[in-house]
Amino acid sequence: LIEAQALAQRGQAILPDIPCGLGIVARFRGDLATARQQFAAVYALLETTLANDPPIYLNVAMALSHWTMAELEAHHWEDAIAHCRDLKPLAQKLGQGSEVAFGQALEALACYAIAPALGESQTALTTATQTLHNLDAPRKLAYIYSGAAEIDLSRNCPEVALAHATAATAAARVVAHPSDVVIAWALLIRAQIATAQLDKAHRDWPSLQAFAQGQEISHRAAHTLATTAQALKTTVFPTR
Repeated sequence: LIEAQALAQRGQAILPDIPCGLGIVARFRGDLATARQQFAAVYALLETTLANDPPIYLNVAMALSHWTMAELEAHHWEDAIAHCRDLKPLAQKLGQGSEVAFGQALEALACYAIAPALGESQTALTTATQTLHNLDAPRKLAYIYSGAAEIDLSRNCPEVALAHATAATAAARVVAHPSDVVIAWALLIRAQIATAQLDKAHRDWPSLQAFAQGQEISHRAAHTLATTAQALKTTVFPTR
């Protein structure tokens, strides 16, 4: 990407794929500030003559999706909602697919973070996840369920966290993307601890460690794994 960026600058070419890709890499590494800058650069291209070029919609929609996820991971809920609303008309231009549904799910997750106990936000989240399930989008489903489980744990709602983390783990295992599996599984173990299912946590932790070993995982996945490891240190497991 850096080499392509240099070539594009020399040729004065405008290629939205480059800042979009650099933003995705930055988000993977946990550099959310740089990720936001790169995604903003892609979105700014809509103000240029490229706005009438259909392929730009895919790049901008992808950038907005990742930008929204970066804001969610930084707990910038209102910013995430704003990006979702910008994403909606672009996603609709792409026709069939799960982009519109994912944008709605991301917005529902942000609203759930702001007011998890509000019936309206819970209903919107349930509707959004069901739509993603119907569209067979397991990776996107895993992201939403994991985000919900993380919120539940932070709000001390262990039973709901367990349900969301269980669903996230099931969806993540369909795609088997290492970072998604590690995040969902680590949250599941934390939910098991929170619901006093220590035997299950004791059984799952070594399996998660074995899975994660040697994998190239995202900064968020590594942080979630470390948080779970810390929770386990303060937990007394039943003896075998």
